[in-house]
Amino acid sequence: MKKARIFLGVTAFFLVVNFLLAYKVASYNLNNLYLTTTGIFYSNGATLQLRYATLAPYRTFQTDPTQLSVHPTIPLFLDVTLTTTTIGGGGFTYTVTNGISWNLPIYADEDQ
Repeated sequence: MKKARIFLGVTAFFLVVNFLLAYKVASYNLNNLYLTTTGIFYSNGATLQLRYATLAPYRTFQTDPTQLSVHPTIPLFLDVTLTTTTIGGGGFTYTVTNGISWNLPIYADEDQ
């Protein structure tokens, strides 16, 4: 019984530490950015051209104190949303960007 209490106590401690660290990171606004691209999707013998979100090689934070910001020529977004459509009679789920494009400092993922 004592071993079970110790195990549960240690597990609860690690859960609290994990929550606090996750909250700290979220409060720093450390985010990856997304870009919009177009692709052709096939399902059940039918095709559909969709605009969808994909992870961009840019971030909203520096990975090195000497890293300089960059100015990409494509619009980048913070938020994505899951949406569904029908292709060939079957459901298909994909992500799309939403909100306004990010225009504050952007840092590249180079050499990461």
